[in-house]
Amino acid sequence: MSHCVRHDDGSAPFPTPVLACDFGGTWIKFGWVRNGKVLVQDRLRVLYGAGLAKQLPQLKAAFEELGLRMGLHPRDAAGIVFGLPCIVDFARNRVEQTFDKFTDATKLNLSAWVRRAWGIPTAMENDARMALVAEWRHGAGRGCQNAVMVTLGTGVGTAVLLEGKILRGQRYQAGNLGGIVVINYDARHPAGCFQGTAEGEASSHALPGIIRRHPGYKKSMLADETDLTFATLIACASRRDKVSREIFERVLDAWSAVMVNMVRSFDAERVIVGGGIMKAADVILPALRKRMKRHLGPSARHVEIVTGRLGDHAALLGAEWLLWDKLGQRK
Repeated sequence: MSHCVRHDDGSAPFPTPVLACDFGGTWIKFGWVRNGKVLVQDRLRVLYGAGLAKQLPQLKAAFEELGLRMGLHPRDAAGIVFGLPCIVDFARNRVEQTFDKFTDATKLNLSAWVRRAWGIPTAMENDARMALVAEWRHGAGRGCQNAVMVTLGTGVGTAVLLEGKILRGQRYQAGNLGGIVVINYDARHPAGCFQGTAEGEASSHALPGIIRRHPGYKKSMLADETDLTFATLIACASRRDKVSREIFERVLDAWSAVMVNMVRSFDAERVIVGGGIMKAADVILPALRKRMKRHLGPSARHVEIVTGRLGDHAALLGAEWLLWDKLGQRK
């Protein structure tokens, strides 16, 4: 069986494609990647509370159907890489700890599942690290050897590139926990183990509760909205709704606190901000830069704050480099 495929125009052969899968809080994004490009991709909605195991049969069928579009089967791939919102042991392909998402993942052997299904190698990594790898190799982090990435979404994910190496640490937690470091010891709202953290104060998952607990909520524009997302909050704030502006300012404070802590901890020269929320980068970035300058003082001039360039492709594109790294054939 051939281990290379041809470009669509029939030109010279390209290296073997890689399967990539990003388990997000709302969507499972998956696709085929080759030479730093997503060839084809799709997504499945996460069955909230169902666990990871129950979604694997659906994911298997979806990957195989996606491959048919290119005349390929997953067994033709060089391997598959899973990105998960968990603490992941990259060396042993094992989920060590979950955070209220895919809680059965610590009991699953995804490598064995892949071997039974397609007989190809497996790599696993934290989803924020996968996104950082992609931006480092193909996007906003190119040419940079010391960077942090903060991904704003269902949660707040973080990852670190230190002196040209992805930081993992002895227990694979290094650089990954910026979103759940406590930034507000006075927090009294119910957020479980995330109380007072950036995820408890400024994530998509927490936002509806944050909005409804505001004392002025019922008299605000937000009370007429059925979908309490960051897009809604920003739109209402732009229309000078006082409550929306107050909440948005507090959210910006929480995000900037994470970034300041990450920069000071890892001496980063660039902060890459990713996630679907950054569709409003024209509003968010200037506000973050202002706060960073205030907190970092003169050292702020040595730190760039930029938006991730790869959007929904970020974690998928990071998969290719990670697989070759895992197999000792880094590209």
